[in-house]
Amino acid sequence: MPVVTVNYLAVLAAAVLSMVVGYIWYHRRVFGTAWMRHAGMTEAKARKDAGMAMVSMFLVALVANYVLAHFIDYTYARTFATGMRTGLWAWLGFSGPVFFTIAAFERRPVQWFTISAGYQLCVLLLNGGLLAVWT
Repeated sequence: MPVVTVNYLAVLAAAVLSMVVGYIWYHRRVFGTAWMRHAGMTEAKARKDAGMAMVSMFLVALVANYVLAHFIDYTYARTFATGMRTGLWAWLGFSGPVFFTIAAFERRPVQWFTISAGYQLCVLLLNGGLLAVWT
């Protein structure tokens, strides 16, 4: 297996970017209200244990961006555009199918799929670009 160079500061920045994008994406003025309706979520449920959920999400974002940094290095992506392309392929091969499967088997509305999977696509595109230029 090839030796991979990972910029840990870039991974940390990408994890923070994931959180910022999530805050904006799921804000009630953007997609938050629609997502809660289609996910069967209430404000009370969303607020319960929100702190632990945010900590967990940040840790998962660190791991995900560490792995994405490997993909970026494997594909020799060094520009924002080539990093975004790697992020797109990661979404098409991994995240998109997972969300589609969940939506299909849990009978989730297509709106839930587009909001949830759209967030993952946005994050993978942006973080792919960030990690590519910051490697």
